[in-house]
Amino acid sequence: GATGEPARGRPLPRATLLLPAGLLAVSLLLGVAPGIEDAATRAGALLADRPAYADAVLEGRTPPAAEMSAPAASTRDLVLGAASAVTAVALAAVLARRRAARRPELVKRLHTDHVGDQVAWMLVGVAVLTALLAAAAAA
Repeated sequence: GATGEPARGRPLPRATLLLPAGLLAVSLLLGVAPGIEDAATRAGALLADRPAYADAVLEGRTPPAAEMSAPAASTRDLVLGAASAVTAVALAAVLARRRAARRPELVKRLHTDHVGDQVAWMLVGVAVLTALLAAAAAA
C-alpha cells in the first residue's frame, strides 16, 4: 500500500506469475535443445581467447570455428542439477507462503518493499556473486 507495506487480500497480477513461469520454461527447453552444449562451449572458448574475441568485436572478423565439444553430463551431474532445481522450487514455494507480518523486525527495517530497497539488495547480491566468482576463479 501507500505506507510501504504490501497489499493484503488481493491476488497477484498474472504477469507476476507468468513471467517467472515463462523464464523457467524457456530455461528448461534450452537445457534439452540439441547442440546447445557445443554452441555454448564454442562461445565460451571464443570469449576466453581474448585476441580472437577482440578481433571479432572490433574488426568484425569471424575467427575460425574451433573444434570443441562439451563434456558429456554424467548421471551424477543430472541428479545434482535436478536436486538443485527441486530444492529451489520448494524453497521458493515455502517462502512465498509466509506472510510479511511473520518477518523478523530487522528484516522489515532492512527491506521495506520500496524500489530503492529492491535495487540496493539486488546490488548486494550482485556484489556477493561477483566476489564468489572471483574467489572461484582465483582458486
